Amino acid sequence: MTTGDFSYVNTSGDDYTLRNPCSGKYLELVGGALRVVNRTNTRAILCKERGSRGSRLVIYPGASGSFGGAAVPDLVIFD
Repeated sequence: MTTGDFSYVNTSGDDYTLRNPCSGKYLELVGGALRVVNRTNTRAILCKERGSRGSRLVIYPGASGSFGGAAVPDLVIFD
């Protein structure tokens, strides 16, 4: 079970927060994510497409990341 907050800023500059997000399920990052902060108790795996192997980015609990261009992730899954 994932507890905590996962926050991101999308490509339009809007702030979003996922509170206690579901584990094991792909969640859409509305407008893509330019910046993320993972304040959950589990790692967040960011990607462009479901099941995407080559472009997966892992953000561990307490970590943050910034993205741009083709690397902007559209989905997150917590495991």
